[in-house]
Amino acid sequence: QSMQNIRTRPAKLIDDSHAAVVELQSALDLDSIWKSCLKLIKYQLPHRSCSLMFNIVGFEPTSAKHHVESSRNPDYVPATSLTISGPYLERHPKIQLYTYSQIVSEDPDAMRRRVEQEPDPEWTDFVHLAFWRDEQPEAVLSIHRPPEQPELSSDDRAFLEYLHPMIEASLRRIRALEQDCARRLAYEDLLYRMPIATLLIAQDGHQLFATAE
Repeated sequence: QSMQNIRTRPAKLIDDSHAAVVELQSALDLDSIWKSCLKLIKYQLPHRSCSLMFNIVGFEPTSAKHHVESSRNPDYVPATSLTISGPYLERHPKIQLYTYSQIVSEDPDAMRRRVEQEPDPEWTDFVHLAFWRDEQPEAVLSIHRPPEQPELSSDDRAFLEYLHPMIEASLRRIRALEQDCARRLAYEDLLYRMPIATLLIAQDGHQLFATAE
């Protein structure tokens, strides 16, 4: 359904949106994931700001990338925090999509946490896509909704459900690359410590590794 929506837009948006999908599906780092997600969100979802939060420790992100589409305060930057939704995530492990409205419906104290975080809130509602590693969130894509369109439409939800597995696959790909890199560095460190000169050559004759000796 979301791809049908893309096809109804002008030709340039069709090209750019499909290009962003390809970029997301081939992303090899967080910056590439963020840039492609941002392109797709701009075309598909009304928003005031959005963030990709990651390196999450104890339900709190230590890093984030932010984009502000519009704001009342020119100095506004979204909070790098899951203070509002942390307790909700603990109660709903592995949930993939949720909104601020859902949190408040079962946790009235979330309104207090919101005011403490932003005494003059810039947003009416948010929607989060959560990505999990075992029982802990690995990353959260946060989209703050504009006051005139706080509720998600069926098209909005379809788009987010379409987006989630692509981002999740990209995160897994990055994780696998990081593991391969760590393994390669460990092997190289071991080889450098060898007491003899060491040379590794591929079957086609290409040099793979050599110590200084």
